[in-house]
Amino acid sequence: LNTMTVCVSEIVNGSTFFAQDQSEASVSKLKAIEKELAAIPADAPGAGEVQISKNTTCLALFDDGSGNKWFRAKILRVVPQGGEEKHALIRYIDYGNEEVVPPSRLRQATQSSMFANPGAAQECELAFVKVPGLDRDYGHEAAVALNGRVFDKTVTAVLFGKAEDGGRLRVALRTGEGEAAEDVGEALLSAGLGYVDSRSARYARGADEKKYIAKLNEAQEKAHTAHVNLWRYGDPRDDDE
Repeated sequence: LNTMTVCVSEIVNGSTFFAQDQSEASVSKLKAIEKELAAIPADAPGAGEVQISKNTTCLALFDDGSGNKWFRAKILRVVPQGGEEKHALIRYIDYGNEEVVPPSRLRQATQSSMFANPGAAQECELAFVKVPGLDRDYGHEAAVALNGRVFDKTVTAVLFGKAEDGGRLRVALRTGEGEAAEDVGEALLSAGLGYVDSRSARYARGADEKKYIAKLNEAQEKAHTAHVNLWRYGDPRDDDE
C-alpha cells in the first residue's frame, strides 16, 4: 500500500476530513500561491464583482487570526437572503473549510494563473470506518476525537483508493512513531465511536486491505464486548439495516 505525509487542515465529521499533501513539490506550490495572494491588499478594488453561481472559482476574504487575507475559493451553492440579495456558501480550496459570505468578501482572481493548480486540500475519509452523523448520538464525540488526534497535525496517510463517489480518498491515518504509533481508525472503534463499514469491507481487495479490516474488527469487538458508547444499549449497526 502506498503512503503519503499529510497535514489535516479541516475536520468535517468523525470520519471525513481535508488533508494537504506535504511533499516538497506540493508545499512549494501552496507557498507560491499564498505569496501571490498576500500581495493583494484586503481593501483592493474589485470586491463584490463576482457573479455568484455554483462552481464559480474566486478569491475570498478570510481572517486567519493575523488579519483579513485573500484565499482561493469555490462557490458550492447560492444562499438567498431575501429579495434579490444573495450570499454564497464557499469552500476555501486549499484548506477545506466552508463559510457563507456576502458578495463584498469575494473578488475575481487578479490573474488566471492563480487557479492553474488544483486546491491543496483533498477530501478524505477513514477507510472501512463508519461513524454516526453529527446529528446522531456520539457523532459529535467522534468528530471531537478525530479532531484531537489529527487536526493541524502532520500524519501518515495509507492510501486505499477512492470512495464510491469517486471524489474522496479512502485512507488510514497513523500518528506517532514506534511505541507511540496509533492507527486513528482503530482508536475510534476501540472507543466505541464507530464501527466497521461492512459494505466497503465486503469488497476489500488484496491481503493488505483484508489484514487492516481484521485489525479494525478486533478494535470494534473490544468496544462491543465492553459495551462502550455506541455499543452501550445494543448494536448500532441495526440502524443501518
